[in-house]
Amino acid sequence: MAMRFDFEDLNFRDHELSAAKVAVAGSDGELNWADFACRVEMLRHRLKKEAVPAGHPLVILGHKETAFIVAMVACLMEKIPFVPIDSSIRP
Repeated sequence: MAMRFDFEDLNFRDHELSAAKVAVAGSDGELNWADFACRVEMLRHRLKKEAVPAGHPLVILGHKETAFIVAMVACLMEKIPFVPIDSSIRP
C-alpha cells in the first residue's frame, strides 16, 4: 500500500507509506505525495482565509500544471464547487 487520496472521505491516507513517490506529474514538473498533500493544505488554508461564500463556485484555469490538480483536490476537501477550464482551448 502507498500514500493515497481517498475520494470517499476526501482525505490523504497512509502518510507514512511511499510519501516520496510521484503523485502528480504535470507540464511544470512532478509532485511527490508529501509535497502534493502540503500544497493542498496550503491552498485550503488560503481558501479559508479568503472566506469563499458557501456554494460559490471557483473557476480553476490551467492546462496540465500540477497546481490544477492541487486546486481541484483542495476545493473537494473544502466542499467548494469548482469549474475546471482548460486554458489550452482557445475560441
